[in-house]
Formats: sequence, C-alpha cells, structure tokens
Amino acid sequence: MSPPLKNPILRRVLIVLQPDLIILLIFTLVLSALGFVYGHHLHLIEGSVFYALGSFIVIELVYFIYRFPRITHEHPEIRKQALKNSLTIARDWIPFVVLIGVYETLRDYTGLIRTDSIDQYLYRIDLYLFGIEPSVWIQRFAHPFLTDYFAFFYTQYLILPLILGLWLYLKNRREDFQELSIAMIIVLYSGFILYCLFPAGPPRHFQPLLSQFDPKVLPSLGFFSWSQQHMDSMTVIITRSSFPSLHCALSCTALLYAYRFGNLWPRHPRTLVWVYLIPVVSLWTATVYLRHHWIPDIVAGILLAICTYFISPRIRKIFEEYQNGNT
Repeated sequence: MSPPLKNPILRRVLIVLQPDLIILLIFTLVLSALGFVYGHHLHLIEGSVFYALGSFIVIELVYFIYRFPRITHEHPEIRKQALKNSLTIARDWIPFVVLIGVYETLRDYTGLIRTDSIDQYLYRIDLYLFGIEPSVWIQRFAHPFLTDYFAFFYTQYLILPLILGLWLYLKNRREDFQELSIAMIIVLYSGFILYCLFPAGPPRHFQPLLSQFDPKVLPSLGFFSWSQQHMDSMTVIITRSSFPSLHCALSCTALLYAYRFGNLWPRHPRTLVWVYLIPVVSLWTATVYLRHHWIPDIVAGILLAICTYFISPRIRKIFEEYQNGNT
C-alpha cells in the first residue's frame, strides 16, 4: 500500500489530475524544455488533433442530450452535478487532444539531437535478414486496388485507439479509458524521443533504392495519390520519423487493448480482437507495401507497444493503491 501524502494540497492535485494527465504534463514539459533549448516550439492546434477533438465533442453532445432534463432541472444540486460530469468528460479527453496535437510538432523536433540519418543501417539490417529489401520484394503484387486498400488502413493508426477509447467511455468504463490513454501517452512520447535520437526516413526516400522500385510510383485508383500528396507536404517528418513506426505502435496498442478490454460483450469476450485484427495486420503490411517503413521500424514499434501494455496497468495499479491509501 502506498504511504499517505502529507501535503493535502499536493495530494488533492494528484487525485484530481489522475495518472494520465500527470504523465502527459511531465512528458510535455520535457518536450517543451527540449524545444526551448534547441530553439523550437510546440504548435498544438493542427491536423489530426481534430480526430480527438471530434470524439470529445460527440461525447459531450451525447451527454448533453441524454442529461438535458438534469441540466435544466430547477434543483441547483442536480444542475451542479450535471455540470461537474460535463467537466469530467472534458478532463478525460484533454490528454487525447493534446497528445495528438503534440504529434503535429514533429516537423520541428525530429532529428533535433542527432542530425545524421540512420537509414543506411536499417537498410543493411533488412538485407541481412531477407537478402532483399522487403519493400522491393512486395512490389510484384502492386495493384491499384491493393494500393488504395493499404493506403486506407495506413491512415487509421489514430482512429483505431480512438474508437476503442470512445467505446469504453460510452460504456462508462472510465478507469479502463484512462489506462488506454496512459498507454498512448507513453507510446507516442517514447516515439518522439526515439525520433530525436535516431532520425530515419522511409525506404521510398532512400537514394540507393530508388532505381530498384518498379513501378516507380505505386498504381492507385485515387485515394493513395491523395493521401501520399498530403504526407509529402510534411517533408521533415517523412525524412526523420520512421524509427520506430508509431503507426505500428499505436495500432498494436489498440489491438492489445482490444484483447485486454475485449469483454465489452460478455457472451463473446474476444469479438473485439477479431474486429481489430484485420485492420491492424493490414496496416502493418501497408508499411512495407507503401514503402513507408523498414522492418526494424515495424519491430521496434510493436515492441514499444508490448512494453507499454505491461507498464500501463502497473501505473494504474500504483495510483489506485495510492488513492485507496489516501482517502
């Protein structure tokens, strides 16, 4: 059992913030300090942050509609409780919104500590393991439908954990939702740190491979061409943020937690794992087919997710013991 905290103000702050927001604040302060030292800054309101923001708005709207009679109730205590619940929802979704917003700042942070790329070492590992670069080998299966199929699932790396988080929240499983949030925070910030330490680009931008790609540009029915153009507009991210693959790390986190929290339907406790399996495996395959990642990137991303999967429940348990010992 955790020893009681003597300072009542600090104790109250820790209990109100909860472990997910505490960890988020610590990591964000570290990242901000790093940016300050190297002359960069965070810019949170961009791009995919609106995925999480949209989920938060949906939750608030559902709550408002469902609890409308209580919100407009004449009794002040009932209205006060309704407002408190609304603020709780906002607090719970702040980590997701901020976390995805921080992801957008990588255009300034990637390669911040180490400026030389490790692409050549990743390429050599692939050749040592397979005798041929996997992104070159798999091009024999290139087809417009497959290209767009894999391109679609490649873009779902944030959607997969967000859908799971949204489902948990609608099921009133707040503690499970917070554990998933902790896992995403650890995965993403660990990835940010590794990006700074080991900048790497994708196979499709590695000069020695360009002559081996046939076709030079993957055939597409339209979706891949559009999504690729969007990715290519973020040049710094593309050339410095391959190791580890956060696409694989986040999708693997979603899959693991679909297994851990797969009892959403008591009669079919593992249904959620099978629902997630095809999108996740398709995303992993897409990283090679679309020439976005080396095999070490994929392995590192999956290992990062697995390590986080074992760390996050322990953080949750420690905090619950602390809460029980201080109430």
